[in-house]
Amino acid sequence: MAQNIFLDPQYDATFQEHGYLVMDLLTAKDIADLKSVFKAVEVQHTFDFVASVVLQDIEMRSFIHQNILQVFERSLLPALNEYKFVLGSFVAKRAASEYGKFPLHQDPTFVEEENHAGLSIWCPLVDVDKTNGCLGVLPGSHRLNNLYRAPGMLPYPELVDTIEAGYMHYIPMKAGQVLFMNTRVIHGSPPNLSAAMRPVAAGVAIPAYLPLLCCHVDEQADPANTNVFQVPDDFYLRHMMTTLPKEGTCFKTIPRQIEPLSPEKIGRQFTVLN
Repeated sequence: MAQNIFLDPQYDATFQEHGYLVMDLLTAKDIADLKSVFKAVEVQHTFDFVASVVLQDIEMRSFIHQNILQVFERSLLPALNEYKFVLGSFVAKRAASEYGKFPLHQDPTFVEEENHAGLSIWCPLVDVDKTNGCLGVLPGSHRLNNLYRAPGMLPYPELVDTIEAGYMHYIPMKAGQVLFMNTRVIHGSPPNLSAAMRPVAAGVAIPAYLPLLCCHVDEQADPANTNVFQVPDDFYLRHMMTTLPKEGTCFKTIPRQIEPLSPEKIGRQFTVLN
């Protein structure tokens, strides 16, 4: 039986229904601390779109993780039911760039999802809306049965226009609000057309008593199968996304799982929100 994710049963019910939840959790000190950390590494984040977890500077990634972890454990962890943070990073979009759109995708699998949920955490350090790259989600898409996902774009490229045109819910947020999202949720973000950088403190959390996973697909030699690795809790501070893991143990290889999806099924399964 799946455990509750949030200690508050009402918050948990909302999350279970929609696949995401926004909460007011960060204090003014938390925001100031995170902004200070980002300022120290901002020069390495001046791209149209960049996540520090994909950069090659391992020392910087560890510095970011450790400092974000202090804030998240202090202010976010008390809302969760036995979770641990396994990754902290920044996700930034430089100002006034029409090229910063991040396409629709699902996050990779970090934990066994049959009865548990991995959490993606998204905390903007400035107010965000559709003009500067707020997050857009497809509510309910956490029910798609794609349980072992390697990093990559949405496995339904022919449906992107349909989803974006009528089913995405874009979430304006104030600096310091926290979005918790099931890692299975389809999401993306528009470009940052504003005059200022859009920094976000992001993270991943999994149930505290479960091992961390990494899924890998060899797109050249064996694209039909997914290799599932059990890895150390600090693995993603060093790992380069999409590459074959150099640590951990591959404990199973399974056929690649992609639940069939069509415009008709989208119309039945998802609600037009805006």
